[in-house]
Amino acid sequence: MKRVIVFFLFFLVAITTLASVEELAAKIPSSALNVLLIEDLKGNYEKLKGTTLGDVLINQLALDQIAAQYIEMAAYNNGQDPQTIYNAFSADLAAATWNTESGAKNIVILGPIDKAENAKKAIESVLPQFLPENFSLKIVTDGKYLYVGDVDAYSTVKKGYQVSNIISDFPNGFMYLVGGDEEFDQKAVLYFEDSFLKGEGTLSAKTPESAEKLRSLFGSASVKELEANPRFSFAALSLKTRSIADAEGILSDRFNLSLTTSTIPALSKDFFDKISSKLTGELLVDVELDVDALLNSFMSMQMGDDTTDESETAPAPLPLKLISKIGFNGSYDELLSLMKEADIAYTVEEDTVKTEQDLYIWVDNGYIISSLANKVETDSWLQQMTPLKDNALFAQFSKEVPVDHSFSLFINAGTVLGVMMGSEVESGIAFFSWYSYDDNVLKGKFIMK
Repeated sequence: MKRVIVFFLFFLVAITTLASVEELAAKIPSSALNVLLIEDLKGNYEKLKGTTLGDVLINQLALDQIAAQYIEMAAYNNGQDPQTIYNAFSADLAAATWNTESGAKNIVILGPIDKAENAKKAIESVLPQFLPENFSLKIVTDGKYLYVGDVDAYSTVKKGYQVSNIISDFPNGFMYLVGGDEEFDQKAVLYFEDSFLKGEGTLSAKTPESAEKLRSLFGSASVKELEANPRFSFAALSLKTRSIADAEGILSDRFNLSLTTSTIPALSKDFFDKISSKLTGELLVDVELDVDALLNSFMSMQMGDDTTDESETAPAPLPLKLISKIGFNGSYDELLSLMKEADIAYTVEEDTVKTEQDLYIWVDNGYIISSLANKVETDSWLQQMTPLKDNALFAQFSKEVPVDHSFSLFINAGTVLGVMMGSEVESGIAFFSWYSYDDNVLKGKFIMK
């Protein structure tokens, strides 16, 4: 009997979730290219507080109260009730992008909302204070939902987006994200499980050529050895692929993200284009954060203390340590030549390059290494590192994905939160991706504690 009751309750929850998502999907343009669906904003915000990171940021540090003060001040200054605004963001949300002959159009849908007309007036009064100058949004309501964005184009487009395939592909969640282009489809879901916020996603090919591209880039790639290397404790990124240039193409086209220029901003895209044929496909980025030094730096800036005699004071330690390594099958002289071709300004200090951004770059053991410190100090940093796989929280997260994954990003938020709270905090964020031969897709997993 208990099993029957449990099954019935599970079935009821699943049907309720499906109904909520389907109701939102019915309002989305059927031709939408990118879709975001979030149900029960208020309820899932409360669940977010149940994660360690959410609890510390929202409950302990009261960041939501700080945001609420700005919203309430703006509301009262414009003769509005803040609760009316909160109500608009307490139900469901949908956002979509679709193409028309005149260009891309966007719509955001909020609801259902009690007294939607009041919410519309309140948001129209308050929202401009948080937007850039000369930026405006059109808002309309049907008495139950708010529609924000290109509402004129939305009013004439065919509605009814099919989301059943998304729901069936993933665990029941509260947020669904869909996107695509002529080469790939991407889907993702977020859900809560045992006080963790988790996400799953896929990138699947639409053509045989795109399928082969995914397979060749990530099919046999594994960062297992990179994670066994000594790494910094705050943040570590590991990537293994057949071609960093081709992997960059997929990331930049779909996510507007460049792993190379984002991690080594002193080196331009033009430089990486020239050097791509000599890159071996490995990328490691490590970040260490000295929270005490960072907080002291902020406090000094706020106090504006200019009375200290700098000549009698030792240089303050860097609050941020950054080291990146890109696999490279060239020489140091080739690196200098390629940097010169790309018009990157630098000075030479023995066997190390120093850029105008004070970034030190050299070649060692098959890698281009860049660091915020010179080679001698960087070597001392390396002696303080420990293997990433030995980190207990990372080991816990990585148990949920295949051993041979091609990408991992780990941020140990506990190192920062522990200093701020004055006690040990186990909290972190991780993202993994790997190629699945069973489904012929690139899969991803997100975990937050």
